[in-house]
Amino acid sequence: ISIPLVALSRLPSLMHLQLLIFSGGSVELLASVLSESESEKQKTETNSGEKWEQEVDNVWATMESHDIPGGKLRPPYTERQYGDAIFLTGATGFYGSFLLAELLKSEKFRSKRVVCLVRAASESEGLKRICSFLEYYNLVIEPQAMSRIEVVIGDLALPDFGLSPSLIETVRSRLCLVIHNGAQVNSVLSYEALKPANVLGTKHAILLACRAHVPLHHVSTIGLLAGSGIQTERCDVPCHALRHLSGYAQSKWVAEQLAVRARRQFGLSVTISRPGTIAGSTTTGACNPHDSVVRLLVGLLTEGIVCLTENTPLSKYYFLVPVDWAAHITVERIIAHSFSGPTGADAAAAAMED
Repeated sequence: ISIPLVALSRLPSLMHLQLLIFSGGSVELLASVLSESESEKQKTETNSGEKWEQEVDNVWATMESHDIPGGKLRPPYTERQYGDAIFLTGATGFYGSFLLAELLKSEKFRSKRVVCLVRAASESEGLKRICSFLEYYNLVIEPQAMSRIEVVIGDLALPDFGLSPSLIETVRSRLCLVIHNGAQVNSVLSYEALKPANVLGTKHAILLACRAHVPLHHVSTIGLLAGSGIQTERCDVPCHALRHLSGYAQSKWVAEQLAVRARRQFGLSVTISRPGTIAGSTTTGACNPHDSVVRLLVGLLTEGIVCLTENTPLSKYYFLVPVDWAAHITVERIIAHSFSGPTGADAAAAAMED
């Protein structure tokens, strides 16, 4: 790729450079990235903590306007944990494929079916997509366990995920748990571009869990902690550093705040996990070839490059989380906090403070 150094100097971060180079970027793509970055820079310069708190309030207001069967939810909140199905979003992604495999293998959930929200033309095509990703990542599932996968066709950004009133009601009546892992992962797009999938998608997952009276597990990202000064797992993450972060991190912060508020105001049982940079499996090495860090490391390895200079912009260390370990721990924590011991807001509070 031939890119003028002056143009490269305008890139706002190393991540933008990684995305450009390892996607085989063209001059047109560079112009698009720079245009998006400049636009985002102008927006974020005027951002403040109040702006992000107001954004959470605005989305929350639209959530409270929804009628919950029997009236709006107010504590005490009663969970129903004995439905026969788990609702999972993001099952066709890298991490989602491993989460699905763990759910199917778990002894605790061996009698549960897993209802996967998938974008596809039909349920059969959606199931083929799921199976193709499981195979691609070398995830071997017993046929009997595979038979417990169900597919519903929908979209994160649409109310009730785009499911018909009769279908969403049927799904709700069967649930014991909602795992919201689905998101649009992109380090270049703005908050506004990612809001429909990442923020409104979380809103729809919360409403589904509330109306079904079941626990919600929300998969967030450790990236939203950057610049916050937070070194421990806590749910109150200040927003003062958000203007320096990507639109993706901003959208995940807003989504997290909705989940936290649902616990506090609705009494919903909520647990949150914040995976770091998810890397390959410890057993097969299967990884996400589209991940920017993976592409960077593969590129350095292929070219035989080692950065020894103190001034290199490349990180000296990458703190990677094996995908199979992350998925296993996530499912174990869901079981520990939502299906063992105390339930409801007390268990959720313990989970979010753990």
